[in-house]
Amino acid sequence: MGLPTDAICQQMLAQFDKGLALANMAKRSLEGQLSTITNQLNSFTNFSALQDIEDAAHNALDMFGSNLPDFSNVGSYNEFLDVINSCNFLKNDKKLSDPLKLLNSLQSSLLSGASSILDDAFDLIPEIQLGNALNGIIDKFGTKGFNFSESIPGLDGVLTCLSAICGEDISSRLNELQDLTDTLKIKDDGSFNMDQVMDDAGIGSQRENFSKITDTAQGMATSSTDAVSQGKAMFKNFKKGIF
Repeated sequence: MGLPTDAICQQMLAQFDKGLALANMAKRSLEGQLSTITNQLNSFTNFSALQDIEDAAHNALDMFGSNLPDFSNVGSYNEFLDVINSCNFLKNDKKLSDPLKLLNSLQSSLLSGASSILDDAFDLIPEIQLGNALNGIIDKFGTKGFNFSESIPGLDGVLTCLSAICGEDISSRLNELQDLTDTLKIKDDGSFNMDQVMDDAGIGSQRENFSKITDTAQGMATSSTDAVSQGKAMFKNFKKGIF
C-alpha cells in the first residue's frame, strides 16, 4: 500500500494544476485588456489638476451617500418592509416579496447607480474613462471576478508544501505562476498592482489622478455592500424576534 504522504502530495499536485489552469484562463481574458490600458495610459497627456479630481470625488461620494439606504435602526427597516407590503407588485412577486432577495437585488441597483453618479461627478475630468477601465480590472481581480486574493496565495502555498513535504521539483510550475503574476500585475496577496501599470506606462508621477477615481469607485462599492449587509442583519434579527 502507498504512503498517506504520497496520496496527499498527488492531491496537492492536482489542486495546483487545476488552480493554475483556471488562473491562466483569467490571464487570457485580461492580458489584452491590460495591454490596451497600458498603451492608452502611455499616450495620455490631458492631465487634470489633482484638486479638480479630489473635488469631483468628494461630490461623487456626497451624491452617493445621500442615495444610500440606512438600515442602522428599526425605523428605517420598518419603512423598507412597509414599502414591500404597500406595493402589490413587490408583495406578489415571489422574489421581491422576500426581504433578503430584495436586498440582494437592491445591491445591484446601488452599484449601477454608483457608476452613473461617478460618471456625472467626473464628467469634466478627462481621466474618467481610463479610471473606469482600471476599476473594471480591479473588480475582475476581486471576489465577484477571478478572486485572485484567494487563489494566488493559495497556489503559492501549495507550491511551498510540494517542495517542503513532497520533495517535488516545482521549478516549472513556479515559473509558470511567476509569469502569470508578472503579466497580470498581481501582488503577492492577489491584489492588482496598479502602481506597476502606471510605472510601465511611464506616468508614475500622475498615478494619483487615476487612483483617486478607482479609490472612489471601490469605496462606493464597499458602502453598497455594507448597507445591504446591515439590512440583512436587521432582517435576521427580526426573524429571531430580537426587536
